[in-house]
Amino acid sequence: MRGKFSFASNHHPVQDIFVREVIKEGEIYTNKIIATAITDCDNAYVGDCKM
Repeated sequence: MRGKFSFASNHHPVQDIFVREVIKEGEIYTNKIIATAITDCDNAYVGDCKM
């Protein structure tokens, strides 16, 4: 699960970053979302890009 996703003005992705834990459900290993670490994370250079 990626969550909402968009692009900044310099075409880098803007997305939420999740904290996950690998757990075993029966015989299958899967990811469980523990929390949202960062919301709407973009790159630090979006203001410097002339795109």
